Amino acid sequence: VIEGNSAQSGGGGVFTEIGRLTLERSVVQNNSSGGDDKGAGGGGGILNGVEDPSEDEPLPQTEIRNSTIRGNSSGGFGGGVFNRSGFLTIEHSTISENTAGLGGDGVGSFGNPTGPAPTDPPAEEPEPHPAPVVFTEIGHSIIFGNGGDEGSDVERCGQTDDGRELNPSVTSLGYNIIGTRNTTVTAAPPPPPETIPP
Repeated sequence: VIEGNSAQSGGGGVFTEIGRLTLERSVVQNNSSGGDDKGAGGGGGILNGVEDPSEDEPLPQTEIRNSTIRGNSSGGFGGGVFNRSGFLTIEHSTISENTAGLGGDGVGSFGNPTGPAPTDPPAEEPEPHPAPVVFTEIGHSIIFGNGGDEGSDVERCGQTDDGRELNPSVTSLGYNIIGTRNTTVTAAPPPPPETIPP
């Protein structure tokens, strides 16, 4: 049981900054965190990844299985769980009664860039399309009753500094019960995560 913790920035209960975390047959409840609308912090219960991941390090990985995430809160995104960057997998778990100040009361997943940032004047040779860095998968799980009547159980969160929307980053693996007001999408499976040495 991970209970009653707080963080001024992100990851009130758990923060996977680097490496790989597997959380199994666990309860994460009544934790809290701060956060802002650029995606810093967040994840009242669990935060995976950082705002600006290093290109020299493998993306972090968090796996949540057979667990309960409830009663957590964040001033930013992701009251229960927030994936800021990296790989997040949720399977056979229940996420309920969490709240977030900016979106994704149950699960928040930061979006991936839609393209390179525009320049003024326009560049003669545009920058290459940024690679996606956020991959969230949800399967065989119940995510319901987060954020009250106006809450969102699963939400793609965030925008670029210049206000552009971000692409979805959530993949449903099927067999989920998810409440209303969510932005879960079914998409092609993400590429396999990089191997992290033990």
